Amino acid sequence: MPQAEVAGAVRMGERWYRDMERGTLPRLAPRVLDPLADVLLLDADERATLHRHACGGTQPFALWRACKYCVRM
Repeated sequence: MPQAEVAGAVRMGERWYRDMERGTLPRLAPRVLDPLADVLLLDADERATLHRHACGGTQPFALWRACKYCVRM
């Protein structure tokens, strides 16, 4: 799937998506994780991995705790 299509599907810019692929974004916003997982057709394990990676202990505790995938960490 082209970067432009993925970026549009999650309502972000193409530059944002390129930066995300390169790993240059400081963290993924929780509001884009599920739409990103949906458009990339991630299965349950891949979706949980995306959320855990995004939360990774770098977000404030309140946000980390609010993530349904990261609570069990």
